[in-house]
Parts: sequence; C-alpha cells; structure tokens
Amino acid sequence: MKLEISEDLYFSLLKTANGLNMSVNEHILTMQEKYTNTEQDFLATSQVMLDNFRAVLFMTIQEILDSQKNLANSDEGTPEDMAMVEVLNVLFARATRDNMIVQECLDIFTKKMRNP
Repeated sequence: MKLEISEDLYFSLLKTANGLNMSVNEHILTMQEKYTNTEQDFLATSQVMLDNFRAVLFMTIQEILDSQKNLANSDEGTPEDMAMVEVLNVLFARATRDNMIVQECLDIFTKKMRNP
C-alpha cells in the first residue's frame, strides 16, 4: 500500500498504531475495514428502520436542545449555557449531515434494537 502523506501525519499514524500495538499498515487497514463494515451495515438496513432511526434521532436531539435552552433561560442559567445552545445546534446539524457519523450511529441503534 502506498500513501502520499506528510511526515507529521505519518508520525501521528505511527504513534497511534504503536499505542494499539500494530503496524501502520494494519492500523490503516482496520480504519478502512471499520468504514467498509459500517457502510455495509447502513446499506443493509431497511428503509423502515432508517426512517425510524432518523425520527428517534431528531426527537432526541430536540429534547437535548430544549433541555439546554430551559437551563440557559432559568435562574441557574449562565452565558455559557446559552452559548452551548448554539454550539449544540451546529454540532448536531453537522453530525446529522455526515454520512459516516450517521452510519456509525445507525449501526449502534440497530444492534441495540435487535438485542435490547
């Protein structure tokens, strides 16, 4: 396998691989396998399960945001709490548009639904 990466990135991969007690090549392959497995799980999921997952996900996100807004607007709320409402909005919006994150979350959700 030949990769064109910077020296800094290579040493970062090497450090992580050493921490996992494997070669850089093995580390890269496991990262690739993880993505492939997640992708396959996502494609194997029925549309009904995917729709259910998205509905539950967005309801849960809204509950978290509402809870944070309530805290921010309460007597105990701080400017940091209000700032976190906006931060969470950005975080959740970006995460739900990232297919790799959605696939990983969907995989966890479907496994938990099959084996509660």
